[in-house]
Amino acid sequence: MGKELDIYKLHKPDRTYDIIDLDIVSMADQIAEENNLSYKEAVILAKIGFPSGKTKIADIVKNGFSCKVEKEALKQAYDVNLFTNYLVLNQKAYIALLRGIYTT
Repeated sequence: MGKELDIYKLHKPDRTYDIIDLDIVSMADQIAEENNLSYKEAVILAKIGFPSGKTKIADIVKNGFSCKVEKEALKQAYDVNLFTNYLVLNQKAYIALLRGIYTT
């Protein structure tokens, strides 16, 4: 029999702010511009492709998305944040995660 797997669901703490201001429209605009896609194709990637895991963000938007950071969220100073279906890491958390992956 295979190894058991623990599954966790992440929830954002009550009374917290989203760390970034990024919506489907902004994502689709950036995807379309960077990849010479129609807006409709870009929306499909942002709404279906990324959340389903069928499309990797890094394959479509090479330098990541440009977005604003919410002022109230900065006061929280969290290293890890939830944003819709995405886990948003600051640079410190990202580096720590990479170290964990490559040293295991």
